[in-house]
Amino acid sequence: MRISYYIERLLTHTYSSLIAHRFKRMGKGTHIHAVAKCFMGLQKVAIGSKCEFGSNLILTVWGDGFVIIGDNCHFGDNNQITASNGITIGNNLLTGSNVLFSDNSHGQSVKDQLAIAPILRPLYSKGPIKIGDNVWLGQNCCILGGITIGDSAIIGANSVVTHDVPANCIVAGVPAKIIKEII
Repeated sequence: MRISYYIERLLTHTYSSLIAHRFKRMGKGTHIHAVAKCFMGLQKVAIGSKCEFGSNLILTVWGDGFVIIGDNCHFGDNNQITASNGITIGNNLLTGSNVLFSDNSHGQSVKDQLAIAPILRPLYSKGPIKIGDNVWLGQNCCILGGITIGDSAIIGANSVVTHDVPANCIVAGVPAKIIKEII
């Protein structure tokens, strides 16, 4: 068991070193698990120091979009980050597995576009995603475009965040609602 752990760490460290030049910036001590699914637009992605990304990461940036990730962020397995506008994540983020950050969708919900196959609709963004420092996102969360999450917020598992979340709050549900303020 120990040997497989060390082999996996070695592969992840080696893989991260090999792809670091593709990013706009990748800070010291940042590691991306060797089993990554999809990367696109990495030249528009800046990652701070000492970040960890779990397996099966999907990271895509479209058009003029960008992704900025602070220091000491830890992303679980199967996370997806996709930007056509912008995603800014502060320091010390922690996510569970299967978390989606998406500032875009395939078209708008208007009658003219509903007759077009979703894959053929132009990407549409409601605005950037901004996440403060010391935020914790539970497993299976969805963070959608045009959202700001304040510092030290906690997002409960299986939540869909469709509105801004103030600092020092716990939110949960679909759509996510404040269930507790931390005073």
